[in-house]
Amino acid sequence: MEVDIQTLLGIVASVFLFLLSYRQTIGAKKERVRIANNEIQQTIVKRIILESYTPNVADLSKLIYGKANDYRVKANDLMSITQILNTVFTRIIESDLIASDQRVKILERLNPITVKIEESPIEEPEVIEIKPTIELISQRILPLLFIGIIASIIGALLSILPYSQEESVSLLSNEIIFVFTLSISIITLILILFKIKESQEESSKSSPFENSFDFEHEVGRSLEKFGVLKPRPSHNQRYESGYDYYIEIKGEGIIIEVKYWSKRVPIKILQLTIDQLQRVLKSKENVKRAIIVTKNSIYHPPEVIQDNNIKIMSFKEFKKYLSLEK
Repeated sequence: MEVDIQTLLGIVASVFLFLLSYRQTIGAKKERVRIANNEIQQTIVKRIILESYTPNVADLSKLIYGKANDYRVKANDLMSITQILNTVFTRIIESDLIASDQRVKILERLNPITVKIEESPIEEPEVIEIKPTIELISQRILPLLFIGIIASIIGALLSILPYSQEESVSLLSNEIIFVFTLSISIITLILILFKIKESQEESSKSSPFENSFDFEHEVGRSLEKFGVLKPRPSHNQRYESGYDYYIEIKGEGIIIEVKYWSKRVPIKILQLTIDQLQRVLKSKENVKRAIIVTKNSIYHPPEVIQDNNIKIMSFKEFKKYLSLEK
């Protein structure tokens, strides 16, 4: 019975030492991430309520990177822009300290950016082949395995301390091997569970909205490269967010709306985008055409676009169009 108790104590000691080390290293980083996320949320909510601030993607990105530097973590470890906006929206809705009329005004200011998120079509999850790399193993797996091995060795040695010197070497060796093997197996299982949880948290940060933002910038860089990008002409502020870019080709003004669409898009969403562009075209005398640039070619019923001045092109088709028309 004494041997069983000492064996159990050795295993418990190994697991405890591993969890303690994990808490002081990986766990400490997660705590910094949690505090940084809370401060980002609180900062945005305060500025919105106290200063009538309207957040935008550029400001949120700078805030994320700034807090990442403050707390010595990576920006990718913090909440995504979409998660921050959703959390801020929740805090404003559930707060009893905000008057109803003020809440309505705040939500109206947040509406443009939240609408853009909602308009981003939900992508079907892609199957990604996970290939182990030296960088992944050295930076994430090996340090934790090293901690687990050291903890298991200490636990195994603790399990043989009560034995007398007369005990055979083979018996002590068997005890050490048994405790070490069982300890490292339990620690490996715990490590796998931790990694599964981390992978789920990382996948939840993946956002069509962030991809849309990157794609929009990629289109903008192409417009600059072709030399067709122009400053926005002054127009009714009501339609300030009605399009993404303004270009001129052969003296003709064209407005560009960028959408991170790669598959079939709901007709309602497509129709809303077309109606929005039509309103902008009517508000401008010098612009009569609009182009919706999508990530890939998308299917749409011909009857949806009845205005010949509005076209839908994939990014590849759009670059070919620019090269021919320029």
